[in-house]
This record gives sequence, structure tokens and C-alpha cells, in this order.
Amino acid sequence: MNRRNTQEGGQAFGRALALVALCMLMALGSAYGQDASRQSLQDRVMDEQQARQWVNQIPEQVIAWLKTIQHQPSTPDEPWGLFTFSVDSKVPYSLPSTALAWLVIQSFGGIEKYPGYPSDGKSRMAAFLQKFQEPKTGVFIDPALEARLGDKSEEVVKRFRADITKWTRNMVMYCGAQPLYPYSSGGAGGTFDTQAYLKRLREADWTKSWEVGSHAGFQTVELFEMVNRGRDDCIPALEEGIKIILQNQNAKTGMWGREDLPLEQQLGGALKVILRFQFNMGLIVPHMERLADSLIRIHKSPDFSRSGSDTIVARNVAELAYACMAASDYRKQELRPILVDLISVMRAHEQPDGGFSRQQTGKDPIVFHGASIAPASQKPRGDIHGLQSTVYALENVYHWLGWTDGPWPPRPDWREELARREHKYTIQIGESGEVSVRRKAEP
Repeated sequence: MNRRNTQEGGQAFGRALALVALCMLMALGSAYGQDASRQSLQDRVMDEQQARQWVNQIPEQVIAWLKTIQHQPSTPDEPWGLFTFSVDSKVPYSLPSTALAWLVIQSFGGIEKYPGYPSDGKSRMAAFLQKFQEPKTGVFIDPALEARLGDKSEEVVKRFRADITKWTRNMVMYCGAQPLYPYSSGGAGGTFDTQAYLKRLREADWTKSWEVGSHAGFQTVELFEMVNRGRDDCIPALEEGIKIILQNQNAKTGMWGREDLPLEQQLGGALKVILRFQFNMGLIVPHMERLADSLIRIHKSPDFSRSGSDTIVARNVAELAYACMAASDYRKQELRPILVDLISVMRAHEQPDGGFSRQQTGKDPIVFHGASIAPASQKPRGDIHGLQSTVYALENVYHWLGWTDGPWPPRPDWREELARREHKYTIQIGESGEVSVRRKAEP
């Protein structure tokens, strides 16, 4: 090749390179413009009418996204209806992600209405899940998911399996079956250990109020149900347990833990205790008016910024606001707009693939209780935890605002739902904090 041809070739190559660079810049600009447009839409606070219209179209969008994370059976043993966490998940399916997906579908009218549901879908799924239960302890073990735990210490694995068990047991029963072996959240082998329960409460690190409150609330409800099934001998432990839990409530804020703790810890601890006590045992905890004051203040504060809010935190605020509204009329008209505004917060977690992410960016690593599911992503994507949390919150807010003619059928008031359980005992809190569990008067 002569010098002139070389120069011309170099110039042509340079022009081509410049053209490629220009195309890349235009593409980036277009993508940025789309992202900016989407972000602008998401950041817009909707009024009640706009929020209602957006909520009404959620089911169709969500079902389409769930199909992208549905696992196709690869062996005859695998049933229809298994789901993973996200499109980039490193596990083909798991027990909790499947339970979360079914819970979302259930809220839209039941798994039978999901596209492709086979007539034996529930029975096959129940039989499949039962195989993961350990006979000795009654816990459910997800080996593939547990293998991705970063910390495999005994205590971490125990808590991890307890969470897997919670989701899987509920799903087995939703499928019309029962776990093969007994299980208790308060003891091994299906036996509730009241002394161990009280010891854990006394020694708990209440600076981790979200985690501690979750186990404390769950186990206390189980103990209350045991009392109502005839275990009168458990009443002293139930009374003392409730007293210990309530002693860790912050009387100034109505939440759990010191005021210098991270906001998500205070809210999480309050949620796990208050909702379980109020909606499962009929116990309105003290200082609910202070909690209402706190929620109104939090919603206006920089700490509750939409820019980086975890959808779980927004959901917790919504649920606690409703608990306050259900407990009394105190500042009720100020709490209602918070519920409407939180729908806009939830929309900020909507991703281009149609799903919802737990963190607003949709690019964060996906982790389930210490198990690494997927690394950080360059492109935003939804995840099943974010989706279930969002849909659950939207469904509840829809009912709490008194909306009708939308995607969710009417449901009874929480007091009616509680009355159907026909509890024989009631819990009362005295002015000085004493707790008494008393048998209801015969009708």
C-alpha cells in the first residue's frame, strides 16, 4: 500500500471512529434522556385520583414480570410454579422466592388464575415442598440457597432456616396440605420452650430492634395461640414476655429502641411488635398517639428521602400509619394523606422491566438474609422481595383508603377477621405496665 492510500485509509478510519463515537454519545444521550424522563415521572407526587389509577393497572404489569423469573421444570420431580429472585439470580429457584411469588399471585385472586396453572398445581407443589422439611427439628432447609450464605455460623444458619421455614410452612398450608413434622418457633422438635423464650427476651440486644422485634412478636403470637388452645400453664410466660417487650418501647416516639438508632431499626421493631400484637392478638399497645406524632414528623423529615429509601421502610410507615388509624381517631386526617403519598414513594421503585426493586436504583446486589443471590447490575431490574413488599403495601393502602372497584376484592375490617379466630383470652395492660391475660366472659 502506498503513502497516499495509507493516509486516505487513516482518514477514513478516523471518520468512522468519530462516527462511532458520535453514535455512542447519541445513544447514551437518548438513554440518559429516557432515564431522566422515567425518573421525573417517578419523582412526581400523585394526588389521590392519579394514585388510584396507577394502582389499578398493577396486576397485569406484575403478572407479566413474574413470568420472567418463573423457573421452567428441568426434571420430572420439579413442579410447575417455582420462581427465582430476579432475571440475573444465581439460583434457578428457591423456597422463599417461590413463596413470595405465590403470595403476590394469591392477592390477585389465587394461583389458579395465574397463566398456565395446571389442575394439580397445588398438590404437586405441596408434595415437593414437604421434602425439604427436616424430621428432627421440623425446619425447612433450602440447600442451594443456604450454600450462598456468607456467614455459616450456627446462629446465622439457625435464623436463616427459621425464615425459610416461616415462608415454606405458610405455602404448604396454602396449597391445602400440612407440614409432615411439628415445628415451633420457640423450641426444637415442635415444642415451645417458655423458659428459653423469656431468656432470649431478657438478653436480647434491643438496639437491633427490627430483628429482635420480629422474633419476639412472632413467638409471642404463637404462645398466645397455645394459650387459646388450652395451655393455661403458659399464661405466666406470656404475660412476662409481653411485659418485657413493651418495656423496650420508647414512650417518646411509640417506636422500639433509642432515638439515636437508625430510623429503619426503630420503625422495623415497632412494625414487628405492633402489627402482630394488634392484628393477631387484639392488643393495642401503649403510646400509639406518640407513634402517630412520630410518623407525621418522619414523613416530613430529610431522613425519609425518596432518593434512597428502602421500599421496606416506606411499607413500614404505611402499615404503622394504618395501625394508628385503626387504634383511634387521633390525627387520623393527617395520617390519611401519608398513605396516599406513600404510593408515589412505591412507584419510585418501579423498574423498566415491569418489576419493583427493594432499593430504588434496582442495581444493588440482591441478598436474602445473608445469602448472596445476584451481584450489582449495570441495568436496573426488579426483584421478588421488592415486588412482594410493594404489592403487599399497595394492596393494604388500597383497602385502608376505602377504595373499591379496583384489583383487590373487598375484605372485612380487621376486628371482624380477628373475631373469626374465636380467641378465648384477652390481654390487658394496666396503667403501671402490668400485663394480665384473662379468659373472656362466656356469651
